[in-house]
Amino acid sequence: MKIDISTLSIITVVLNDAEAFENTFHNVRNQKFEGIQYIIIDGNSSDGTIELIKKYEEHIDYWSSEPDNGIYDAMNKGIARANGEWIMFLNAGDTFYNDHILTDIFSEDLSDVDVIYGDSIADYGSFSICQKAGNLKDLWRGMRFNHQSVIVKTELLKRRPFNLKFSIGADFDFIYHQYLQKKKFKYFPLPISVFDVNGISNKRPVKSFCQHVQIVRTHHSTSFTRTLFYGLKWIWLSAMTVVRIVLPVRLYLRIVRVVTRGSFVDRR
Repeated sequence: MKIDISTLSIITVVLNDAEAFENTFHNVRNQKFEGIQYIIIDGNSSDGTIELIKKYEEHIDYWSSEPDNGIYDAMNKGIARANGEWIMFLNAGDTFYNDHILTDIFSEDLSDVDVIYGDSIADYGSFSICQKAGNLKDLWRGMRFNHQSVIVKTELLKRRPFNLKFSIGADFDFIYHQYLQKKKFKYFPLPISVFDVNGISNKRPVKSFCQHVQIVRTHHSTSFTRTLFYGLKWIWLSAMTVVRIVLPVRLYLRIVRVVTRGSFVDRR
């Protein structure tokens, strides 16, 4: 019996990253899943990305290339063009964990679900780490999962697009709002995506964390325990940022292997 699957709009945002875009494009094309609307939002690239988009445009439902006001502005442009029941973002350099993950997800009963989330694989180049999604009750600590492994009902994103006030944390702002609105979250207990650790929130973890704290504090008063946690985490992230800057890449990655959360996975 054929599975009754929901239509999914996949949005890829890219700027001057032709190789990464092509990798993501082919990965999306290889999904054994019917009903994908594929949207590409380019930020006016000048490195050959646009030529690649044109090369593959018969397999792309919508694309545009123009300057924007940052990644969330570009993502909002994709949301405006989405016509699927669900939306997910798989930006240049990100890929699905395997070619049947979407079929597995949408074969489940999602009739009362608003947000689907799962685990992720962090790709460090020489090794990969499986990052398990955290408990939603701990969202006050920051994002409990990666945005590449989140699938959201389109109507929610159209009703409340990303707030451009938060240059790094707008995805967390959206997720936290939906959680406070008691939307139905469903955990899918497998990795959904493999993400590039060179994304902006990973390069600027202190700023990302500070925006997350700002978002939480707009909704809640801060207890001594939470203030202490925020302070200690700020110190830790600041220290790791310095380590990343001053140490050779190989040595930094050795430290990451020791301190990062998650379990190692074989290179696929």
